[in-house]
Amino acid sequence: MRRQNLDLIRGSLILYVVFYHMSLTYGFCSYEGDMPLFYDIMSFFMVPFYVFSGYLFSSKRSIKDYIRNRSRKLLLPYLFFAILSLVVYYISVYIVNEDVNFLWPYNQFITTAGLGSNTPLWFLFSLYIVSVFYYIIDKIFLKYKVLIIFICFVFAFIVHNRLQILSWGNISLGLVYYHCGYEFRKYDDNKRYNNFLTFVGCVFIFILIVVFDRQNLAFVSLFQRRGLFILNLPFSLAASYILFYISEKIKCIPCINYIGCYSLVLFASHRVILNWIYDPLIMRLIPNISFLPYVIIGISVILFFYILILLPLKKYFPKIIGL
Repeated sequence: MRRQNLDLIRGSLILYVVFYHMSLTYGFCSYEGDMPLFYDIMSFFMVPFYVFSGYLFSSKRSIKDYIRNRSRKLLLPYLFFAILSLVVYYISVYIVNEDVNFLWPYNQFITTAGLGSNTPLWFLFSLYIVSVFYYIIDKIFLKYKVLIIFICFVFAFIVHNRLQILSWGNISLGLVYYHCGYEFRKYDDNKRYNNFLTFVGCVFIFILIVVFDRQNLAFVSLFQRRGLFILNLPFSLAASYILFYISEKIKCIPCINYIGCYSLVLFASHRVILNWIYDPLIMRLIPNISFLPYVIIGISVILFFYILILLPLKKYFPKIIGL
């Protein structure tokens, strides 16, 4: 897979993530209730981040160098955007109602390792643990790798729809998808399959599952809103390959590829901008705004702040954003 293909996938998915979170904030869909079909179809959206991270996995470095690299690319951005979100949250809440709950942002940490002030941070923590664990499995327990990955899936099945502890459910399932991405790399490098036939097969599987057992799994909490947990695996893997195939044909859409290249910044900042800057302002200025203009204006505002954050960090503090 070329870097531009991966950037196109990441860019497309992160824009959907922004749209999805705006839908939740506006109230167009909810975590608990039934969602419109489109959101169920797109409910796989976190899986490709694990799959294509696994696709890029390499265990050639020493464990010390590997952990240092993962820490720089994932934990350092986690800490930076966590602190940034807390500062923005406290200021925003104080301005809006002067009644600041200083402990509220930390309520989610025990379950997801994220913050209420910036919920997407759970993914940076999860991917960090997944990548380090997978390195250890590949280096030390290679002989038992398939068995360990199977056990991870069974564990994820057992704890889904149950209370999570430090994202242990999505970490377990994330290891499964990370491994799938790594194994797919071997087939892709050697071209052991027919791209088009595989694409057609994945489209068929994807449509079949959507029609007969519509899926919707909240990856962060492993809460199955719709469908069977076991069927979510072929559903999400088929969707990931469909994205891979389409990205090979399109290759590049400059603005989306650019966002994909620096997707971490948008992923880690968009909810801060949405929840603590844009939403309080727009609801005060235009309280009865309809969904479509809410989304169009909101995406424009979020992308504006995204560039405002990205450019100086990329130039002066690249390590903070994993570069």
